[in-house]
Amino acid sequence: AKVRRFSPARFFGVGLASAAGSAPRWGIPVATGSALVFRSPSRAICFLAIHDPFHIVPKSGNLCRRLVVGDGPLSHVSSAGSSALSSALSSALPPAPGYGAGDLAGVLPSVAASLGVKGFTGTLPQARGAVVVLVDGLGLELLRARSGHAPFLRSLLPGSTPATAGFPATTATSMGTFGTGLPPGAHGLLGYQVVDPDTGQLFNELSWEDGPDPRTWQRETTVFERVAAAGIATTMVANDYFEGSGLTTAALRGAGFATAATLAQRVDLVLARLRQQPRSLTYLYWGNLDRTGHEHGCGSWEWVD
Repeated sequence: AKVRRFSPARFFGVGLASAAGSAPRWGIPVATGSALVFRSPSRAICFLAIHDPFHIVPKSGNLCRRLVVGDGPLSHVSSAGSSALSSALSSALPPAPGYGAGDLAGVLPSVAASLGVKGFTGTLPQARGAVVVLVDGLGLELLRARSGHAPFLRSLLPGSTPATAGFPATTATSMGTFGTGLPPGAHGLLGYQVVDPDTGQLFNELSWEDGPDPRTWQRETTVFERVAAAGIATTMVANDYFEGSGLTTAALRGAGFATAATLAQRVDLVLARLRQQPRSLTYLYWGNLDRTGHEHGCGSWEWVD
């Protein structure tokens, strides 16, 4: 049976086949304890296949790891098989995402708490102003692999604590979690492409083309809205086409907007605004690294350059 590739990132699937050995099929993802398992009431779990294109799981070659866990209906799978499945998931998959103060969901709430905004908690020291920089596409593993090209960030690695993104780790979902401080099940930005139940039509949450009103689709108050309501100037600095976009409105509304062409110009703009308004929160987004990774791969010289 082949492994279905769900996304460019690491993921897994569980093959489902009948006892008679018919062609494998894919079931419905359901949560069982701390694991996500694919099941079908009328099928048997045939094997576990972990797709690991980034070689997160140590092994020779980009192969699938398989584990037979049962040969009957799901309700008849032995406890030993279930334990083996759980053990395989725990050892082969990354840690389950967290949504606390030390993870992606906690970044802006922790900064807001440091600025003295009521209703937020965090461990950052008190500050008069803050700048949050998001370099899209630069995760911890890539930073470690290419740390020679980022000496300042490399100097911060010792003693640092890894933070997790939410699930699924796609841009629209992650920006929803970043902007609201909430897990995907609360803010509702659940993936790259979703169905609008009012129309029955698919729409892309990244481009938001022909999508619903972003304010009604994502109704939770963003962190920027709460910080601005506390009288603190908030600004987002990014590419001009992000201003007023569906995803920006859904996930990051509440901040003013400013733009500049190059990264150096954006940094200068941020510093100028910080001098003008010391009591402020500024968010700087840089997405060129992510775009280069999509076009050339994160192992390319273009990405490193």
